[in-house]
Amino acid sequence: KASGGSSGDLIIRNCHGRAVGRTLVEILRDLRLWLQVPTNRREVVSLSFNEAIPVDNSQQQKEAMLLAMLPLVEEQLSNYMLRPGDRPLDGGWPTLGWMVESNKRVLVLWGSVLWSTMNELDQKDPARNFRGRHFGLEDDWSSTWRGKYGTWSVEELKGYLVTYCEKSASKQQLIVAEAYLANLNRGQAAQQRCNDGLAAEVNPEMLADDHPAESPLLEMQRRCWAKQRHISFVVMDFSEQYGNHLESVAFYMNEQNFVRYGWVGGVAVLGKTLFGRITSGPLNTASVLDGDRQRTEELSEDEFHRLLVALADGGLDEERLSIDSVQHSTTRTKVFFSISAPKDHDLDSWPNQDILAKMKAQVVEGLQGGIHVILSDCGDPGHPKDGLREPDPTWGFLEGAVVSFSCQFGFELQGDSRRSCGPDGIYTGVQPTCWLEGGQLWDHVDVWVKVMAGLSIVALIACCALTVHALRGNGRFI
Repeated sequence: KASGGSSGDLIIRNCHGRAVGRTLVEILRDLRLWLQVPTNRREVVSLSFNEAIPVDNSQQQKEAMLLAMLPLVEEQLSNYMLRPGDRPLDGGWPTLGWMVESNKRVLVLWGSVLWSTMNELDQKDPARNFRGRHFGLEDDWSSTWRGKYGTWSVEELKGYLVTYCEKSASKQQLIVAEAYLANLNRGQAAQQRCNDGLAAEVNPEMLADDHPAESPLLEMQRRCWAKQRHISFVVMDFSEQYGNHLESVAFYMNEQNFVRYGWVGGVAVLGKTLFGRITSGPLNTASVLDGDRQRTEELSEDEFHRLLVALADGGLDEERLSIDSVQHSTTRTKVFFSISAPKDHDLDSWPNQDILAKMKAQVVEGLQGGIHVILSDCGDPGHPKDGLREPDPTWGFLEGAVVSFSCQFGFELQGDSRRSCGPDGIYTGVQPTCWLEGGQLWDHVDVWVKVMAGLSIVALIACCALTVHALRGNGRFI
C-alpha cells in the first residue's frame, strides 16, 4: 500500500500479515541481510508485488509508487536479482542450481498494476527500459484470481482450483494458484478483520493438515500437467501459521515436479549376453551392438548409452540421457543412468517419468534380450533438519528401497517415518520434518525468519500487499 506521509513523501507499507505496518525499505533490508547469512547462501527467494497498489488508484499515484519502489528494490537487492537476459552458458532456462552458483538468488515479480505502469513509462521514454530489466507476472503467468474469491466457500475454491487448467482459456503455461479467499464482499465487519478468519478455514483444507498427499493442490498439479501447464507459485494468506503442513505439501509438490521435469535416475541390470532385436525406431537395438557382442564388459560407454536411448523407441533425444556409472560383477552388469529435462525445460516435451516407464516396458516386452530389468533410482531424499535418515540396507535408494527417518532427542517427527522408492522414481508418503516437542518452531525464531522459513519449496506466503517466497537451494529441486 502506498500513501502520502506528513512531509508529502510517498510511504509504502505492508498492510497485512505478521509484517503489518512495516515499510518496504525495512522489509527489503532484512531480506538482504537474510540472504547474506552463511546458512542461507543456497536459498532462492521470489518477491512478488502482485497486489501492490496505491491508496489513490490514479495514474499519477501508480507512477509515483513505482518510481518510489524501484530504487528501493534496486538499492537493496540489485546484486542478487535475476534479470530477463540472464541465462546459463548453454542457453537454457535458469535452474535453482544455476541461480545459486551465479548468486542470482532473487526473482522479483511485478503485478499487473505496476507492470502496466512500467509499460506506459517505457512508451514515454524508451531509454528507461523498465520491462526489459524486470519480470511481470501477467506476461508469463496466469493467475487463478477471480472476483468470486470474495463470495466463494472453501469447497467452491477447491473445486475451482482443481479444474482450473482444464477450464481456463488463458494461454500461459505457468500458473499462480491463488489458494485463499477474500473478504471483499462479506460485509464491513469481515473486511475489518482482514483475511485471518478466512485463512483459518481455507489453509487446513488446502494443506490437508495430517494428510498432505490428499491436498487439492496436488490434484491441481497433476491435472495441469495433463494440459502441459505447470503450477509455478502457490499464494496463501497467513501461511506462516501453518508452517509444518505447508512444508510437507510444498516438498511433496516439488518432488513430483523435479522427477517429472528435472531429473529421474535409473539402473539397467544386464546379463552377460546381449542380443538386439530389429525395431522401427531411429536407433534399433540390433544396430547398437557392433558385431556379435557376447559380454557386456566389452561394450563401450557410448554403446551402453545408445542401447538405453534405443529403449525409448524414438521418444528420447540422446542428450537427455547420460551414463553415470557402470558396475560389473561375475554374473551381471549394472548401468546407472539419468534422464534430464531438455535445456529449455519445454513443458510440451516428453516428461522424464514417461520415458523411464517406456524403457521399462520395452524390456518387459523383450525388445532387448539380456537386459533383466530396469529399476528407478529415487536418489537420496535427504534428512530432515534435526533428524536422521537411514538408507535401505539392501537397495539403498533404488526401486523397492524403504528409507527410514527419525528425529534427534527433543524433537518429534511430523510426516512419514518410512518412505519407499516407487517405480516412477518418487518416494511414497511425505518427507518428514522435526519439530520441537511440546511447542511450535515459530515460538523460538525471529519474526522475519518466520516469514522466510514458513515458505518451503513451491509455496508462497501472501501478506496481501507483499508476497515472499523461499526455495530450498539444493540441486534436487528446480
